[in-house]
Amino acid sequence: MNKRKRTWVAIGGIAVVVLTGSIYLYLEYLNPESAFLRSGGTPFWTVLENDAREVIMKQGQTRTIPVELHYWKGLRSALGIKFEEPETQHGGLYNPPDGLEISFNLDDAYIQIDNGKIIDILSHRDVKLKEVSQIQQHQEGDMVVAEDVGNITISVGEDVPVGDYLFGIATSDARVNSPYSENSQLLAIKVTKDVRVSCQEHSLCTYQLEVGNSTYPINFRFNGTIESMTADLPTKNLNIKLQPPVRPASLQIAIPREVVDSRAGADGKSGADDDFVVFADQIPTNDDVKEFSTKEGTWAKDLGISDNPEKYRILEIHIEQGTQTVDIVGTWPI
Repeated sequence: MNKRKRTWVAIGGIAVVVLTGSIYLYLEYLNPESAFLRSGGTPFWTVLENDAREVIMKQGQTRTIPVELHYWKGLRSALGIKFEEPETQHGGLYNPPDGLEISFNLDDAYIQIDNGKIIDILSHRDVKLKEVSQIQQHQEGDMVVAEDVGNITISVGEDVPVGDYLFGIATSDARVNSPYSENSQLLAIKVTKDVRVSCQEHSLCTYQLEVGNSTYPINFRFNGTIESMTADLPTKNLNIKLQPPVRPASLQIAIPREVVDSRAGADGKSGADDDFVVFADQIPTNDDVKEFSTKEGTWAKDLGISDNPEKYRILEIHIEQGTQTVDIVGTWPI
């Protein structure tokens, strides 16, 4: 072999090595999937709607909550979805309290993804699954979010203790020798006390307003449901959340001066009575508010005020159909 031929053979060998190495580097490091893996990103996970990890439930409430799937935009795989009950030592639902029930329609289902798009959802269980054509999918950076891909129904009995209860949703790659590991998202159910008070035909009702360690009874008449009342000290505000009425209504309420008051004095708690500022769904509504003197016995009596009526302010507030919140703002709070 002459010198020129040996040179070309050497050059050819070097080219093969360089090409082989380049292909190896691309497969292992430079292709999009490998780059995503090396970035430390999680290629898929399943959570509640809006990427939430917690749902707040009231005693006696049942809700169906959409779940969404997040996955890498270039993924080609069948993802297995599994409902998980963490061990009791982690505060989970392995032994849930009586009255707390969860059903997950995607439990043991498989979601087929090809090039970043869901093409099928399969389950051996007799459950209703969403048609792929009905699933909204949009891209956020390198991830695709499939909205409302399934749902979880949570039912909380009236006697379920207030507290936090944990469960999980595991998402795993069903491919043989998959480069991905299982991803488990720990989710929480926060059970809160049902503080709703419903009145019919303007019957006399009482809401037990809790502020710190103290409770203040708030008497009112309203043809509807008050979801909650809270006293906001920084804004000197009594916030009332309503179940939106289906027709116009009126709220008659006796406000203890020790909860919130409105005075003309410089310190906000002395001087003559001043008007409250009232908002309905954050819109000023003072034109729809009337105040009645507690010296007019019929109003105090109608609202269950028999002792020391001078310690209360009585308002009648017109409530439009669909109103969700009422804010009564004074000059001095608790």
